[in-house]
Amino acid sequence: MRNSMLTGLLLAGFLSLPLGMVSQTPGSSIALAAANNQNRDYNQYMREGYKKTAVRGFREALSLFKQAEQLRPGDRYAQNAISNVEAYIKRGKQLVFVSTRPIRVRLGATRTSKCLNSVTSLDGKNHQSELTALTAMSDTDNSQLTTSDHPTFFFYIPKTAEPIQSLEFVLKNEADEPLYTKNFKTPPQGGIFSIKLPDHRPLKLDQKYTWMLSANCSNSNNKPDLSLTGAIQVVKDDNLSAAIQQTSDPIEQVMLYAASGIWENAITTLADLRRQKPNDSTVQNYWEQLLTSVKHLQEANIAQEPPLN
Repeated sequence: MRNSMLTGLLLAGFLSLPLGMVSQTPGSSIALAAANNQNRDYNQYMREGYKKTAVRGFREALSLFKQAEQLRPGDRYAQNAISNVEAYIKRGKQLVFVSTRPIRVRLGATRTSKCLNSVTSLDGKNHQSELTALTAMSDTDNSQLTTSDHPTFFFYIPKTAEPIQSLEFVLKNEADEPLYTKNFKTPPQGGIFSIKLPDHRPLKLDQKYTWMLSANCSNSNNKPDLSLTGAIQVVKDDNLSAAIQQTSDPIEQVMLYAASGIWENAITTLADLRRQKPNDSTVQNYWEQLLTSVKHLQEANIAQEPPLN
């Protein structure tokens, strides 16, 4: 009887121990240390890879990113960096963004309407494209990525024979609820127009948001004559953020964003620089490199167009 009581007391005392104390066996401690070391090595490879990318050391960066991916097979950031740095090497160190073709949906397009027919300019280079979203994705779920909770969206609006009466931009959350709506008129000369999400409408981390840009040739509230759709997702990459903070050169920052597959930050940073230095041929060259590296934007023939606003 006494032995059974003693056994019961010992068992009760064991069960009353905190879970952390119970689980700290030699084996689990070794596994935890190994996981910590793996995370440390992954972060170190990624940060060093970003540093090499910023100074155009692409082959060294590629080796580092591959070592990071070996530690985390299938990792989004390592895979994006590998794809883009390989493209940098292949394209002769030009600014490149490896992407999938964005989703473009047309609803009830009226091809006979002059509202939707682009006008060819005298030089034959501008105003030939259709309404185009300046988006690009390197993510598996076809979302363009951003690190900003107030991202900027870019669209090319062509110069048309007759003005488009109205454009409406709508951003929705994962519950398909409208988060932000903006109505605006088309600029008469056409060009690249941007819409920045206001401060009172921040996006949340790791949630997928969908947007639609609708064009109407008349003032009626019927089905839009043309619409474009897409998706965006806010992500957080501490290694990329550390690399961005270590350089004050906007071009190097664009290189880093592009290498990590963060399209929105890359095009927004370069667009800001393009506005600040409209006559800088180097900045213009990088702008054209970024836009022509994405297939559907290259086909749209808009790389020479500057951002309007």
